[in-house]
Amino acid sequence: MKIIPATLWISDDEPCFALTEINRNTPDGKDIRRYQTIRVIRGDWFADSERDLGSRKNFAAETFSIPGGVITDNEKIEIYHSVGELKDIADDLRNSQTDRSELPVADMATMYQEIQDTKKDRGVNKWMSKPLL
Repeated sequence: MKIIPATLWISDDEPCFALTEINRNTPDGKDIRRYQTIRVIRGDWFADSERDLGSRKNFAAETFSIPGGVITDNEKIEIYHSVGELKDIADDLRNSQTDRSELPVADMATMYQEIQDTKKDRGVNKWMSKPLL
């Protein structure tokens, strides 16, 4: 496990791997606050910058995570967005008033069963009772 160093300064033009906003207890445990973490690329690895956005009560939007890049199969880091771009997306998400309770929810158990039925219909994963000639 690698330790990700912190940074106190980031530029909007820097390559950004991810931006997240989560609600978390304050160190003294007396309040729950919204924190924004921006993960940038410094040298050949990540550095995190964290900002306290204020009390959770001030935010109608749910917490979120925005990817700005990926780690490929050969462990190469590919970045698609800058810090400024992800900040703009975060502002839009934070300021949206979408009620997520109205969004459709996937029935994972039914979806899994449908996949299993499809495999059974196609003969996938069936044991062979006699060798093929």
